[in-house]
Amino acid sequence: MNSFKLFTLMLMIFLFGSNNLYAADLEVQVTKQSDWNSGFCSDVSVSNPTDNREEWNISFNAEGIITNLWNANYFQNSTTLKTIAHGVGWNDFVEPHSSITFGYCADKVSTTPPPSPPPPSNGDLEVIQTPNAQWDGGFCKNVQVKNTTDHEIDWEVNFPINGTVTTSWSSNFSQNPDTLEATASGVDWNNLVQPNAQVEFGYCANEVTPQVSDADIVSSDMAELTFNAIRLANSIESEITSNLNLMSSGSSGSTISWTSTNSAISSTGVVTRPNYESEDITV
Repeated sequence: MNSFKLFTLMLMIFLFGSNNLYAADLEVQVTKQSDWNSGFCSDVSVSNPTDNREEWNISFNAEGIITNLWNANYFQNSTTLKTIAHGVGWNDFVEPHSSITFGYCADKVSTTPPPSPPPPSNGDLEVIQTPNAQWDGGFCKNVQVKNTTDHEIDWEVNFPINGTVTTSWSSNFSQNPDTLEATASGVDWNNLVQPNAQVEFGYCANEVTPQVSDADIVSSDMAELTFNAIRLANSIESEITSNLNLMSSGSSGSTISWTSTNSAISSTGVVTRPNYESEDITV
């Protein structure tokens, strides 16, 4: 009868021959135990409703920045607050129809948006932008230039725009294509703004999608590179009894490359199983 050798991937990739090769239907419940002005503590229960002994690896939203966690190893994405946790050795497995519990304390993350900054000031002039139309992919705004002094001003103002301007009216108007900052000044009939009075002009623009930094992309994809993700990517029998395939790209677009001390893993993540006549390989 044919047989094959097993090998260990140190970063907790797979444990062949165990009865937990596939992900279990584990149930996760987070219960807040204490709460104060700036933080809270919660217990996390991981229950196994199946008839099999299961090794656990879960993810959950911690709803805060974790400062202390016990009875589990964990990684947290500080932006999304998504937290991945697994056992610490003595509690790696959840027995059938049983549960294990770990806990953590965290600093609260404010869900209240910060107060709006004061309107940009151009010397003695105040600039106020007011939306007057919006659609999918674009918008229009009216802009008021207020003179808060006791003398008339031949006005010119600078202000930010979250979009690329397509049309404007009632001003001499230009926009920096790199910073999207706009510069506007009066035309011949409204170039002077009187004391304690205002002039008005407007513009329409196409929305600009905020750019996501490379660091954010890598951080997001790194958080998804877990034991469970690798296990689910190799859930077909042929993928387990022949060779494994580790991720070569993240869902957000980052590239993942691999190295191993004995070339058992290619740079693209193909893991070659040793021949059954050879020695076991630790990678």
